[in-house]
Amino acid sequence: MRSGTSFFDKTLFRTDLRRYWPLLFVYTGIWTVMLPVVLWAATAMYGSAENVREYLYTAMLMGVYMALIFCPLLAMALFSYLMNSRPVSLMHALPVTRHTQFCSHVLAGLGMMAAGKLLVALLTLLVQLLRGSVVIGPLCLWFLVVTLVELFFFSLGILSCMITGWLLAAPVLYAAANCIASVVMVLLEMLAGMFYFGYASPMNMPAVVRWLTPVYALNNTLGKRVYENMDAESVAEQGSRILNPDAIPMLAIYTVVALVFLAVSWLLYRQRASESAGDPVAFSWAKPLFRCGISLLGGLTLGLGVYSILAMNRSEVSMPLLLVCILLLGVVSYFAAEMVICKSFRVFTHGWPGAVAMILVLAAVCFATKIDITGYQQRVPQAEKVETVEINLPYDSIYAEGCSSPELISAVVALHQIVVDDPMPAAAGEEVFTLYLTYQLEDGREMNRGFKLSAQRVREDPELYQALVTLLNCRELRYKDVLGNRYDPNKTYQMRGGYMFNEVEGGDQQITAEQAQALYEAVLEDLANGAGHRTPMEGSQEQCVIRIELDTGDVTLWPEITSDFTETISVLLSLGVERDQLFWDENGSTLLD
Repeated sequence: MRSGTSFFDKTLFRTDLRRYWPLLFVYTGIWTVMLPVVLWAATAMYGSAENVREYLYTAMLMGVYMALIFCPLLAMALFSYLMNSRPVSLMHALPVTRHTQFCSHVLAGLGMMAAGKLLVALLTLLVQLLRGSVVIGPLCLWFLVVTLVELFFFSLGILSCMITGWLLAAPVLYAAANCIASVVMVLLEMLAGMFYFGYASPMNMPAVVRWLTPVYALNNTLGKRVYENMDAESVAEQGSRILNPDAIPMLAIYTVVALVFLAVSWLLYRQRASESAGDPVAFSWAKPLFRCGISLLGGLTLGLGVYSILAMNRSEVSMPLLLVCILLLGVVSYFAAEMVICKSFRVFTHGWPGAVAMILVLAAVCFATKIDITGYQQRVPQAEKVETVEINLPYDSIYAEGCSSPELISAVVALHQIVVDDPMPAAAGEEVFTLYLTYQLEDGREMNRGFKLSAQRVREDPELYQALVTLLNCRELRYKDVLGNRYDPNKTYQMRGGYMFNEVEGGDQQITAEQAQALYEAVLEDLANGAGHRTPMEGSQEQCVIRIELDTGDVTLWPEITSDFTETISVLLSLGVERDQLFWDENGSTLLD
């Protein structure tokens, strides 16, 4: 008789369908409500083909969260027999190889989700036909994108099941794999914020952390709206929505990773001992990784949490107290992990070597952060390697982004260097002068700094104070301060009209394009003549009662003038503004003549 092996067993496949159809029912039911039912009920909102297309692209993003939830549940159901000694012994005693069992279960899971999506797609197409708005391409794209996303999360769920022998441990491993990079980043940021003068969290998640947090990466990429024939005038004229081009390489990479996860899971399944059912960690080589991971994360997470409570009223970091909290809770976490692995409380006699090793590692992390081995605090970018800089000086009500003039960048870098060379952090109870800087470097990296300086020392330090004067009165920053953050001094604007609002008497006055252009040119002339000069840390002693809005068709400019804008004041007077009711003082009460 001929004998052979196959990668697929129909009996196992049918058994999986028979046992786990409730999951498929719930999965298909939710998709049915989210797609065909919603499209049928919301005819007014999604009646046109473009609106249906828009909703289908939104459904791709929904697919990320559907996959995040249902894929691990399906993986746990299909491989739940590995977590119990009697079922796994029975399964492995069958005349079916582990290779065939693994492939049959994987195909059953993927097949169930594909069948559910196919039914939903057919129902959605039927709704489109009945409503007269048929879009085939986005519907097929939805099916493909969601399938690839499900392949990744399903493979990750299977890998989690292969590593453990506890059913409840599988979702824990799955959740940890999805968020471990973000958790580590947050913990390191907390340590850096304690020790580094000028530390500021990055505005954007680092690329490596973003890729290692697939939910975040897929959410940002698939959630970004991209249109053909982009028209800034109105959303209705933006054209057809298309798949974000960044999603194509991302999905390709995650698909390759999913195939790698499946291959690794297959290898682990072939090597997995049936006796590991019921063990929290199914492989001996993974046990040290489990102990170290729990000890490091537990020590840092719990240690920093306890320290933040104990040092709530401290203005400075207490290194001894921080070490005690982190090391003590690191040891507790290590022995807790050892108890879980050994399924016994008698772990203190043989677990001390590993605990001591983790103490040394945690202490090294703390001391390495404190002594700044990376040179974070002293790092100042070279002006010629900075493309743009964002400046935020809350004390002087200055905020400007996208600043690119060499003069301004050089002034910012010079100020940054002075602050780094002679740190002046504010002590408890002192008046604080805050400086936030965000550099966009030419190599694509972003550099953030946030300094909380002693306001008194800033006033008394002549070099730092003069650097602030130079910065505040750079041409680009001065123009942005007066005309608004979106103003570009290197761009020519043509006014389309505007308004003037009287903030004391109330009411507004519409102005023509010619009047708006005259106001705009007067403001530019005054700025060119030196108006709008700023003195650090003094603020504005007066404020114009007339709030001006100038419409360029691209951006809206909001000029904020003072009494040295003589040409602008002349134009305002010609438009009917009373001279004695043009400015008020800093208290908002006495009008200035």
